[in-house]
Amino acid sequence: MLLILLNILKITGIVLLCIIGFVLFVLLLVLFVPIRYRLSGFKDEDEYGIDARISWLLHLVRVMFSYPEPGEVSVKVLFFEVFNSKLNNNDEDEEDEFKYENISEEKPETQEMTDENSENDKNVKEKDKVVSAAEYEKKYNQDIEKSDENKEADFQDVVENENDRKKEGAFGEASKNFKYTLEEKYDRMKSIFGNLSFYKKLLTDDDSKELYEHVIKRLRKILKSIRPRLIKGRLTFGGGTPDTTGYAYGAYCMFKGIIGRDFVFIPDFTKEILEGDILIKGHITVFVLLINAALVYFDRRCRLFIRRIKRHKERELLWQTETQI
Repeated sequence: MLLILLNILKITGIVLLCIIGFVLFVLLLVLFVPIRYRLSGFKDEDEYGIDARISWLLHLVRVMFSYPEPGEVSVKVLFFEVFNSKLNNNDEDEEDEFKYENISEEKPETQEMTDENSENDKNVKEKDKVVSAAEYEKKYNQDIEKSDENKEADFQDVVENENDRKKEGAFGEASKNFKYTLEEKYDRMKSIFGNLSFYKKLLTDDDSKELYEHVIKRLRKILKSIRPRLIKGRLTFGGGTPDTTGYAYGAYCMFKGIIGRDFVFIPDFTKEILEGDILIKGHITVFVLLINAALVYFDRRCRLFIRRIKRHKERELLWQTETQI
């Protein structure tokens, strides 16, 4: 009996270890296997096109986009197509056609039913006309009597209200409104200046400056990890006037160190033209994004920064409720 129990525990332990190992293996794949992207495009005198591809885990998972021909988005896992925007659009069109055919077939039957219903409605309306005339006269006389009584009551209310307003005086109302508006404007200005002074003190604090430098450092590492590894292509550009073409070429020279030597910009100062082709490749690692985001969020200075903002908002909300009371 004890041997059987030990065997059962042994098997369950092996199964649990296999499950935990598989989960860790998948987690490591997601974190450390990069997501690769590829973007290509071309522009000629008459044609243009864009092709984008995203792949993961040795192209086992693929997302593809092409425009304008055939103009579709498709997702594939291994050799199976999970999603295709072109196929989904065709299915929707077929469903719309099927609904239209069903509606067109049901139209004759509905027309016959409506004709019969219209004849019955006419007979009922003719019978109701005789009864409704007498009832209308009674209701009309009752409404006249009620309206006369309401007019007298409204006239008395108007007279009483006018007397009350004359007693209070126009000057009293104007002074109250002016005082209310002044208090409201003063409270708003006080709240604005209080917020400005708080955020100025918060941003100029030493901890906030160190946090700003830390965030910039982490953002640079994230941008460095996701930036394209290859930018290759050729672009012929002419803005129609020499100045616009010169501005574009100057911008290219400014970013030439980032773009790389594989991309060539050819300025054309004689005519308006935009032709060329481009190829961009790179990859994104999830672990790099998560580790840098975690180092920012769990930093002591970041937590203190968020806590101070929450406290200030709570105080401001409490002050607003007290002023309204």
